[in-house]
Amino acid sequence: MYKKIAGMVMCTYFDSYNNERVRKRCQCVIESIEEKLQTIKVEYARKELTGMLLLTTEGMYMADWNKCNSHFSYADKTFLNQIWGKYAHLHFKDYIMVLYQFHISELLPQVLISLSSCVDYLKKDEQDFNMKVRESEFVINEIITKAYLDYSDEIKSNLELTAAYENVLKCLIDANLESAAVLLDDFRIH
Repeated sequence: MYKKIAGMVMCTYFDSYNNERVRKRCQCVIESIEEKLQTIKVEYARKELTGMLLLTTEGMYMADWNKCNSHFSYADKTFLNQIWGKYAHLHFKDYIMVLYQFHISELLPQVLISLSSCVDYLKKDEQDFNMKVRESEFVINEIITKAYLDYSDEIKSNLELTAAYENVLKCLIDANLESAAVLLDDFRIH
């Protein structure tokens, strides 16, 4: 049942790019779900259910949502970063796929902030982190490359974004993602 609710919220949130009232309502639903999840005493169940807060559900990332229209305001990106910053490390693969689904171009560069906190948390278990990076390598490469090619100047003009982007790249270098090393060198030089 909870997966159906999460799927409905995800689709509605994504599709309401031109209706601020509906998007705000979805944010209220997400905040309400987060509040209710905090009352669950069984830690495993609470962690599993936090996947709802990422705006994705198991198996729903099979379709290519990049063909659909969407847009995220700065306020939307801030909201998503706050949620993802808290829970993305618990559901890394789903988080990476939702970034892809929700149009990476629309979410960048602000999404680097939640991505940075996520990889910081995950790198504590090096073997698990390396495996997760390998599983999502294609989308991760797309994110970091697009950030460099399309948003480099904007990232460099903001200290928080610069620190987040460099941290993501450094963590990915530690996971032996060679493209991250090339991008970090180029980012610092140009």
